Amino acid sequence: MIVNSNYEKNNIYIVLIILILPLFSQAKIPKIEFEYAGIFDVVCSQKSNFWIDPLRMEKAESSTPRFQKYWDESGTELFQTLFKIVGRDYYRSELTVYTTICNYPPMAMPLLLNVYLWIEDDNESAKDGVVQLTFHEFIHKYLKYILNNDMFDFNLLRTRYLNEAFNVKAHVHLMALEKLVYDKLGRKDLIAAAEEAYVKIIKGDYKRTWELVQVDGADQQLLDEIQNKISKNNRIPIRLRK
Repeated sequence: MIVNSNYEKNNIYIVLIILILPLFSQAKIPKIEFEYAGIFDVVCSQKSNFWIDPLRMEKAESSTPRFQKYWDESGTELFQTLFKIVGRDYYRSELTVYTTICNYPPMAMPLLLNVYLWIEDDNESAKDGVVQLTFHEFIHKYLKYILNNDMFDFNLLRTRYLNEAFNVKAHVHLMALEKLVYDKLGRKDLIAAAEEAYVKIIKGDYKRTWELVQVDGADQQLLDEIQNKISKNNRIPIRLRK
């Protein structure tokens, strides 16, 4: 019996594609681990003359599993939705979120969260606050990666937002993504948490930025700018989807 070698090769290629395609169609979801940065708080307290009650440090440490639980309940769907909306995954499979109760702001690099407000109470407000802040800081890292560190070369920053403060320009694309994800998931709790943080607690440039992305169509226009820019970036392949 004579077998067509080309036919066999084609069948092999088809089988390989069927086996490999799901690997590309599934977003790589980073695993987030929370850890209390006790040594950081000791040094921060000494350097800033901000006294931290040792009992509160113990409370911050013991709250870590609770913060982890908060994130684990929502983190996967937030990441999946973000990556699907933008069309890009993130390159790391694991990230550590360090928590502090010192007089120090949260940041993305390193990934540091100030949880001073949430170590005493285990309630919906604490859960939403931790999840919203964690997601906000992650999006900073995410944008830095997918935009190749070039986060200010956008037409809207040179036109519509030209006269806005630096902090507004640094956050307007981020908050647009944050809003789009919450809206897509119907997460009114996280919308409320963002509003509480930006409008009522931090205020200033954060309040201004959050108001800007509420303007009809602004969030989608900001997303379009991100997608147009990363489509020209050959370093990161676009994720295939089912």
